[in-house]
Amino acid sequence: MPRSTRPIRPEDHYRLSTISDAQISPDGGWVACVISKPDRGKDRDLSDIWLIATKGRRRVQLTNRFHRDSSPRWSPDGKSIAFLAPEKDDDKAKHQLWIIPVGGGEARRLTGLKQGLSEPVWSPNGKTLAFLARAPKPQDDERYEKRPKFEVKRGRIYAIDVKAIDRIRYRSSDFPPKDERRHIHVVSANGGKPRKITDGDCDDSQIAWSPDGKHIAFSSNRARDPDWDLVADVWILPARGGRPRRLSRLEGGSGSPTWSPDGKWISYLGARSYHIPWLETKLWAQPTRGGEERCLTESLDRLPHPPQWSPDGRRIYFQCSDEGFDSLWQVSLDCEVQRVLPKERCLLGHSVAKETGAIAFVHSDPEIPGDVFVCDADGSGERQLTRENRRALAQIRLGDTEAFWCKSFDGERIQAWVIKPPGFRAGRKYPLVLKTHGGPYWAFFQNWRFEEQALAAQGYVVVYANCRGSIGYGSEFQKSVVNNWGAEDSRDYLAAMDHVIRRGYVDRRRLGVMGGSYGGFMTTWLLGTTDRFAAGVAECAATDEPMMYYSADLPLWSEQEIGGPPWEKPADYRRLSSSTHAHKIKAPLLLLHAEDDTRVPISHSEIVFATIKRMGIEAEFVRYPSGGHGFAWSSPRYRCDTLNRTIDWLGRHLKRPRHGR
Repeated sequence: MPRSTRPIRPEDHYRLSTISDAQISPDGGWVACVISKPDRGKDRDLSDIWLIATKGRRRVQLTNRFHRDSSPRWSPDGKSIAFLAPEKDDDKAKHQLWIIPVGGGEARRLTGLKQGLSEPVWSPNGKTLAFLARAPKPQDDERYEKRPKFEVKRGRIYAIDVKAIDRIRYRSSDFPPKDERRHIHVVSANGGKPRKITDGDCDDSQIAWSPDGKHIAFSSNRARDPDWDLVADVWILPARGGRPRRLSRLEGGSGSPTWSPDGKWISYLGARSYHIPWLETKLWAQPTRGGEERCLTESLDRLPHPPQWSPDGRRIYFQCSDEGFDSLWQVSLDCEVQRVLPKERCLLGHSVAKETGAIAFVHSDPEIPGDVFVCDADGSGERQLTRENRRALAQIRLGDTEAFWCKSFDGERIQAWVIKPPGFRAGRKYPLVLKTHGGPYWAFFQNWRFEEQALAAQGYVVVYANCRGSIGYGSEFQKSVVNNWGAEDSRDYLAAMDHVIRRGYVDRRRLGVMGGSYGGFMTTWLLGTTDRFAAGVAECAATDEPMMYYSADLPLWSEQEIGGPPWEKPADYRRLSSSTHAHKIKAPLLLLHAEDDTRVPISHSEIVFATIKRMGIEAEFVRYPSGGHGFAWSSPRYRCDTLNRTIDWLGRHLKRPRHGR
């Protein structure tokens, strides 16, 4: 490494760009993508749309107005790009739909909806665009804050700054309440007034035009209980509007529909079982006129991501998590599953050229935050088009990342990774930080890990592992934590940590543990059930299952996990709560949580904080006023703040050995 390099630090977030949503043109000649970079002054990511040539080194910045551009979508003739952007430079301004000529010229705004919109999709003839939007609310009006505080009805006064709730699930942005249901709208590519073509007390999403432009397939929970169910079904609607027809009838729901090029089939993701369908997802195909659905990935013991047909209709592409990677696969209508790209890829999305079949994707690895690549339809001819952070990374010294497998307490093989501090020296003893992941049905991947590298730069050996419940290791491995939180997966983490400790370069007296969401559960669980750790950091920790049921946005999720509501299964809800063991925590604990978190309300951290403070244990509770469940990534300042506070806390408690250990 050059002598001018230095270890990475939290503020390097401002020096690194992120590439996302790589959309290849119909002829395969260009890739439109979003390039974002944090800005200190505006305290948000500045995002613009760029065009990257698939041959040569040419690149063009297509948008450069308010730097809040997203969702580039090619017109069918490849001459224009639709995208989303606000009308003015105001953080409160909602995204509108715009069209810009690829060959040069000014962007033209198509919509002016106060409530904004999302998910634009071109019709096959390029004359119309469909999108999602909810009904406008009083809060969308700029004059809302100046409204009166009450209204008079028949001489009786009622406050108007309150909310009257009559539905159990009213907090979530993922599953909108009644006054925020999203529906499908269409607008002419030449402009004009948008027209709503779906309605009802339901939520519509995932728009897909039929190849002839006469119909739209979409996902909707209109046949389900929108106040309770977590799943939807695939429906087909005349493009001019009318009565939707339900296509899929899988008990566990279905979504992400896409049409075959000849219009005879629709492929989608779905699950047979209503019980924990998120662990049963398969890729299906069904005749568009109705008929029996066909499971295409029965032989693949992995969870597929949304499908996309090849232009010739012979194969359906999909991404799939597999042992720490997320690569590209394909399946035929004859259920033949094959890899398209090598296993050792971590894709952050892909797209297929409608004329040539070429594929564009964003790939990340331990040394690349993410760059654009292209390949031929069969996966051959892979080549890298961007090296977006080459200059910034050339000045930074990273720790070496090593993947390994180890055996847990019962012989189960666990995949894990270790990052050594930059300048690692054999024979020296280092403190160790164990990182746990959320979910529990999620996973670590062999990709760019900024937070872990920043910790390694502080002199820590960083270990992270895919314990039981992680995706990418088969159905049995995933389901082993259902109604079994903490019992076995916690021991998997300890097995990975001990595997590294046995190598001889870790100081056993200086061990830390950290994680967010379910990783926060795991952090507080490990602190309350073992005495191995000298400090912990729990971010938006899910610590109390009864509280999760009553105050979070997914009560059905808890019922399916545990087998019933808290009044029927009180012992199980307590058994699966890390707060049950909070009074036994002896190590100093830092708690980080957003006050507007609806997925894991802040009361989860309040319970643990109150308990351990009452027990006389050192603790600090940091409350963030906004950002929701992903608050640490909601703004650049929070990204740096959470990481700096974590570094400070661990440095205070792990830099020196604990006495008596």
